[in-house]
Amino acid sequence: MLQRLQIAAAALAKGDTRRATSETSAVLADNPSSALAYEIIGSAAMIERDWRQAERALTEAVELNPRNPLALTKLGRTAEAMNDAPRAAELFRKALAITPAAGEARRHLALLAVRQGRIDDAIAELQAGIAATAGSDAKTKFFLAGLYQQLRRPADADRLVTEILTTEPASQPALLLQGIVKLERNDTAGAQSMRKLFRQVPASSWTALVSGAAYRSAGSLKQSLALLEQVTREKQDWALAHFELGETLSALGDLERAREAYGKAKRISADGGHLSVMAGLAELYAWQAVRAQRSAAPRAGLDSAQNRAKQR
Repeated sequence: MLQRLQIAAAALAKGDTRRATSETSAVLADNPSSALAYEIIGSAAMIERDWRQAERALTEAVELNPRNPLALTKLGRTAEAMNDAPRAAELFRKALAITPAAGEARRHLALLAVRQGRIDDAIAELQAGIAATAGSDAKTKFFLAGLYQQLRRPADADRLVTEILTTEPASQPALLLQGIVKLERNDTAGAQSMRKLFRQVPASSWTALVSGAAYRSAGSLKQSLALLEQVTREKQDWALAHFELGETLSALGDLERAREAYGKAKRISADGGHLSVMAGLAELYAWQAVRAQRSAAPRAGLDSAQNRAKQR
């Protein structure tokens, strides 16, 4: 049984969900009380985005081992994917009650808070996660730095990135975010340090991207938009260019198109790219802003109508 579970876990790590599921199903035929087998099946279903199957398997895993924070977190992520935010939050909280340093549960709680427009709660959750690990959770630091960057708090973002790079100087996600923050602060010379992360990008495209960011920092949004649209046309598979285009569209208040640009950056980055977390946060933040605008519009219309009625 142990050998089969090891084979299943190795297959899952390689993305071979069929092999992982077949091996664990064989384990369950002999030992139907294996919590780990159910967890592997649920994890494979999550990769396949079969959320119903994931929910069934992970529920079994949690019932068999209710003190497993990883299984609780995975079940919470499944509830989140099925748009059951209260259930997801409950499961993440249970995982944290067992292991306060469970960074993934913290980050997903923060995502739920951002999705609901509770930005201060998201920041507090991430700060609590960093404190729970005495500052050693680089992923949560990176997540919070990305949120600060979206909130246009570059000094706070830069501070966290610097902390990450102090202990992990070769961290490519941190180097990327540091470069983006420098672009936001119009430190184009400093931003050149991340050029090595994009060796496949022609120098002309890189120059245009840096110039587009510089125009945005200087308030010349139309010039920034023209340059970044040109870059994304020429380098359609460059996630950073789509992300920077989203930043300029956000500055212009064109949040619908900004979401599209961020979404494209996230999709391109999904296969091992370092921009996926930041692009996902930016897309979510833009979505939240669009939703706030839409909910405010009917209210503004109602207030206007009431004012006109009073004037009559």
